[in-house]
Amino acid sequence: MLMQYQVLGCINDLFSNPEAVRQAKGWRSQQDAEVNAARLLIRLWNQEERRLGVRSSEGVIVDSKRPLETKRHKEAKKELCNYVEVQLESDDDAGTAPSTSHLNLHTSLDVPELTDKSLELVQAQDLRDKLFLVFCRLGFGDDNKLSLDEQSKLLLISQYETLREGEIWLDIRNELTLQGIKPVSNDTETIEQAIANCQGSIQQLRAQQIDLKEQQRQRDLEQERSVYEQILQHKLQKDREVSQLASRRKKDALFAISSVKAHSERKAMVRNSTVKVNALFDAQEEAELASRGVSGGSVNSTL
Repeated sequence: MLMQYQVLGCINDLFSNPEAVRQAKGWRSQQDAEVNAARLLIRLWNQEERRLGVRSSEGVIVDSKRPLETKRHKEAKKELCNYVEVQLESDDDAGTAPSTSHLNLHTSLDVPELTDKSLELVQAQDLRDKLFLVFCRLGFGDDNKLSLDEQSKLLLISQYETLREGEIWLDIRNELTLQGIKPVSNDTETIEQAIANCQGSIQQLRAQQIDLKEQQRQRDLEQERSVYEQILQHKLQKDREVSQLASRRKKDALFAISSVKAHSERKAMVRNSTVKVNALFDAQEEAELASRGVSGGSVNSTL
């Protein structure tokens, strides 16, 4: 993980050269020609979100207040709140003012263990900051080959700075509340206005993601219909082929039956003809014999 963080930092520095950016946009993976630089970075972003436990619903923002919040962040806030409650109770029992020296904004944002060492470790492991900087160099709208899901994620990445700013303002307000500090009206208005602006951006981003998701759903339905039509056409073609084969076999069977029948009839005709010819020959032979016998009798009687 630390190595990836350092590599992304080197890539970000390298992309300060416009020629490097141009070559990166033309890069394609040797294993899969469909994978370009933007698609690879989006995959790294998704992988990082899964590792950090960021909530999402099929590429659409779930938490409209903190869309970037990680599981570690939630645990840190819970631990921080518990720690503050214990400190306040102990200070109340001692009759002293609450101590807030242990609180700071960065601790409330990222630290699961309230130590500087843990802060450095967590910051080193979150790759989204580096990925966002790399995308700022590479650009957000030059690739039209991305899928709709990837375009939805790219929209979120393009708004990363605004989303992070909104979460920071929320943490500032929560931290002031935990410390029991009430800002002056101008500061309160500034904080609430900044939070409202960020929330508006989040709602707009979520609407765009939902629209892309609907487009993806319609595209999936079209592909499903297309596949169904292909299956149906294939089945109809197979049925036609089976019907034609059955018809051809039936014709062949009828032809074979008629051929056998005709052959039998020819054999019967030949046999009958042979019998008639033999009978005719026998009759002629008998007639000849009879005629010979009559002629012999006549000669004898004359003598």
